[in-house]
Amino acid sequence: MYDVAVSPRCAPLMAMLLGVALGSAAARAQGAEPQFPCEPVHGRFYTSNGIPCRLVVFRTRRILAVRNCAELPKPMDRYVSWPMPYRLIYGDYVVCPLETERRGWMRAVKITSASRLVVEDFNPEQLDRVTTYRVTSTWR
Repeated sequence: MYDVAVSPRCAPLMAMLLGVALGSAAARAQGAEPQFPCEPVHGRFYTSNGIPCRLVVFRTRRILAVRNCAELPKPMDRYVSWPMPYRLIYGDYVVCPLETERRGWMRAVKITSASRLVVEDFNPEQLDRVTTYRVTSTWR
């Protein structure tokens, strides 16, 4: 179709890039997610613009990008509504990373379970009226 001349010096690089592209396309076609060990974290879940769901891990400087916002664990899904700009959900979460750790980047994770949830509703114009309550079904 097209006649493209490739420099002999660039041929190995082109072959490597083509191999990487085909390999990642095959992995996506099979639906394979990278496997990293799941870990428990204590943090604050909230929604925002851009990356819609985020999880701030306490006692660290990490913010995790939650990729399964539509499939959150059972006790948590009823407290997440779109948009929920003035609701924070604190708790103990088990997250499974979907990609490798990169310094300075937000890591994509999937929340597999949530326990000891505390929901905080507030209005930024009336910060003296913050409503905080426990989700008692998660405190067993």
